[in-house]
Amino acid sequence: MDQELFSIDGNLRVQFEQKIKTYKNDLDEAKRVFFKYQDRYIVQKNKETMMDNGIKVGYDMENIAVDIKTNLKAQSDKMHKIDQRMDHMNQDMTVSDRLMLDIKKGRRVNKLILYGVVSLICLSVLVIVALRVL
Repeated sequence: MDQELFSIDGNLRVQFEQKIKTYKNDLDEAKRVFFKYQDRYIVQKNKETMMDNGIKVGYDMENIAVDIKTNLKAQSDKMHKIDQRMDHMNQDMTVSDRLMLDIKKGRRVNKLILYGVVSLICLSVLVIVALRVL
């Protein structure tokens, strides 16, 4: 363009130079505005991407929380059943303990009766032997 201007006469050349300068300034301004808006667009796009990622992470966390809640509920139910079984076992152990105490008490009574009978037999034998000797 500059070479073509040299071939044009003076007054027209000045006008064309002014127009070219204006066009170049307009082009530079348009480039500046374009880059400014392009930067804004990139920043906005990055924000949207981060928001989308944040939403995805939020949904994933919600799904994980639901899974954890379900697992905790299942474990809680299992622990409740175990607790109920332990109560039944404790009741059974209480009954068994009473039965064992009754058995021990019966054995003690039976031992005393046995010792009493053995003592009575020994005393009877001694009395019979003493009466025959006399």
